[in-house]
Amino acid sequence: MEQVKNLMSKFNHGNNVFGIDTKDYDFEKMEDAYNDDHFADHTFNVYGLFINKGGKYQPHPVAIVDTENKIAVDLPSHLTDDVQQMLDNDEIIQYIKDGHCGFKIEPYFSKNWKKNFYGVQWLDI
Repeated sequence: MEQVKNLMSKFNHGNNVFGIDTKDYDFEKMEDAYNDDHFADHTFNVYGLFINKGGKYQPHPVAIVDTENKIAVDLPSHLTDDVQQMLDNDEIIQYIKDGHCGFKIEPYFSKNWKKNFYGVQWLDI
């Protein structure tokens, strides 16, 4: 019976997989985090991830980056599938909980849209 419990637990992922209540968190846009002098060329530690399904637009991923100051960064929606794959993997969840996941913000210019966008470079820390 124990194996069945472990098998099904991977489907219990919600916004509180990491045990962090984000109710009082400040959510920063990637652009704002990148342009903030405090975060310039900064490696963000990831304390948790979740998919925000309640926003104005399509679901998008969020990274919890500062538990002391209660800051989360809204990640680009094109990373939603990647983050969902991370949330579906117990080994990666534990890796994040153990403090080994981070990212840097990478700006890029879209010729099609003629404006700057922001992506992430995932890091092992």
